[in-house]
Amino acid sequence: MPDPGPEPIKGHHMGLLRVILAIGVVLGHTGGDISRFLFVPGDVAVQGFYMISGFYIALVLNEKYNQAGDTLVFYKNRFLRIFQTYWLFLAIAFLAELFSFLTRHSGDLARWISHAPELGVGGLVYLLLSNIFLFGQDAALFLGLDAGGLHWTSDFNASSPPVFSFFLIHPAWSLALELLFYVLAPFILRRSTPFVIALAACSLGLRAYAYTLGYSQNPWSYRFFPFELSMFLAGALSYRLYDRLRGVDAAILGPALSLCLLGATLLYPLYSDDADTFFSAAKIGLYVCFFVSLPFLFKWTKDNRRDRWIGELSYPIYLGHMLIAHAIHFPAPNLRALVVIAVTILLAIGVVRYVEIPLERYRQRNVRAAHATAGAVPA
Repeated sequence: MPDPGPEPIKGHHMGLLRVILAIGVVLGHTGGDISRFLFVPGDVAVQGFYMISGFYIALVLNEKYNQAGDTLVFYKNRFLRIFQTYWLFLAIAFLAELFSFLTRHSGDLARWISHAPELGVGGLVYLLLSNIFLFGQDAALFLGLDAGGLHWTSDFNASSPPVFSFFLIHPAWSLALELLFYVLAPFILRRSTPFVIALAACSLGLRAYAYTLGYSQNPWSYRFFPFELSMFLAGALSYRLYDRLRGVDAAILGPALSLCLLGATLLYPLYSDDADTFFSAAKIGLYVCFFVSLPFLFKWTKDNRRDRWIGELSYPIYLGHMLIAHAIHFPAPNLRALVVIAVTILLAIGVVRYVEIPLERYRQRNVRAAHATAGAVPA
């Protein structure tokens, strides 16, 4: 999922890359031939966002939330950053589903009602709470549903209907992984570099071992948090590389690597091997490019206000595109995909302008108040 971005420190923030990744997710859900030539597929986009999130969270924990008592402020502001926009889109999705149920007796609410006996009280409570609070949505990708209720499965598509279809915002499962990382981040990213490397290696090794046992396809390829922790930590280590190279003059190398990363992300279909597993040459090559290039892309764009503003659109694009896609129907798939992208971007602009910017000011007051209370004593 797209990380909503850090609270402002000074300058920002790889915005064009984040929007390219978000559009890749949109195309994955709308179809058409555009994705055969441009943009990364959804799974690669999501893992790219994991790395960007790791970079950003390491950045803010080291450069902003670095005083006594800042951990609670970090949690409060990160959760506000996630939930303020998520709940807005959740409310819109609920109203749309309610309208669909009342007028056509179809949609997600109709699915809830028709399958309530199989779900039982426990299943209904789980789906209700995870719809609202996000935590646990990723578990649905390892669950199936039958007459006996919810049960664990290694193939969520074998369930009819898939359990994830009970969530009003289907792509929001990745936010649950983001939240898990936020919970752990203060206890991991303030440790030594060897510790972070060792933990990332354990996560990657666990993925490799599961691969040998046959757990290599979706959802194991990019939706299982113990495996994806290595992607978050790779981004955090990329930030440490940035910190080491902060004083290095990279007037030529920086823009060159930045453009290389943007091009490799945008043109991924031209060299992709179409593998549905993490261990493919194209994916590993792109992720290595992310690791090496993110420090230079951040340095190149951190003071560019236009790039920051573009990047702010990525989160509402990610959350809102399915609502738009369900409402727009054209016989020509490519035209439909382009219209969905255009309308989703317009919706994202409105959300950023009238929701996220005002609430961002509120979050910054939280940080200033906490620092004033602590007397600016270093942690």
